[in-house]
Amino acid sequence: MAAKIFPAILVAVVIWLGAQVWHASSDGLRQESQPASQKKELVPASARPAAMDFTLTSIDGATVNLASFKGKSPVVLNFGATWCPGCREELPHLAEVYRKHHAAGLQVFMVGDEPADNLRPFAKALDLPFPVLSDPRRQVHDTYGVSSIPFTLIIDRDGKILTGHTGYSYSQFFDELVPEVEYVLKH
Repeated sequence: MAAKIFPAILVAVVIWLGAQVWHASSDGLRQESQPASQKKELVPASARPAAMDFTLTSIDGATVNLASFKGKSPVVLNFGATWCPGCREELPHLAEVYRKHHAAGLQVFMVGDEPADNLRPFAKALDLPFPVLSDPRRQVHDTYGVSSIPFTLIIDRDGKILTGHTGYSYSQFFDELVPEVEYVLKH
């Protein structure tokens, strides 16, 4: 009996430790001591990692190249899927943020790892006002290490990643993500 329990406990401990390491590393892009709106600088601009360029096609057939926004507009990249409940909750709120701030230069893109034919009715049902990009080979997902969705990156005007958010919660969205978007629009 003890011979069967010990390996199970060992596996559980290894999984728990792996989750702790992953969680600690995924929080490395942001500081969580206070809301973004109360901080002068989330991460110093000189310490921010550069966003990696990509080119994808939207569900409407337009070509989108991330580098074309560098020096012009902050960008929110939201990685999601049609089957993801958290994505269905988060995207309408992200649509509100886009509608409010697009005139000020904010660009928002949802990146889905499904064919455009799957994403089109999803985007229509949610009335998404921003481009939805199809990444069926997961090239951009893999480039950014997306293993869990929704996953949202906020990229400043200089093409550097300000912060990243994994998962969705109403409070995180409005207490962290929205103030961070407002921050990148001002800086």
